[in-house]
Amino acid sequence: MQPESLTVTETVIQLNYNQDWLYAAIDLGSNKSLHTTLETRITKLIANALVRELREKHDLFDIVFLTGDNHSPNYACERHYLDFRYERDGTINRVECLFREVTRRT
Repeated sequence: MQPESLTVTETVIQLNYNQDWLYAAIDLGSNKSLHTTLETRITKLIANALVRELREKHDLFDIVFLTGDNHSPNYACERHYLDFRYERDGTINRVECLFREVTRRT
């Protein structure tokens, strides 16, 4: 089943005295993670690869991507001609909860 909307975001997390970037895409209808990746840096190319991999694995043409104030996911959605909307609060907080849980467990 195709998600109606999902959120794509990135955040820095602390792992073993290193700062890494966690990228995630969450289906907002089911709260399931569709894709996550951990990187040592933040770049538009990484966000672009994440969105490309999402499109290859899932039918994402008629959904809305919700993004926070992260520029890389916005750039990636634009580059792939996907519908996206900046969302400051609300549903984007689900991803922040995921990030806090990953940080807590590490």
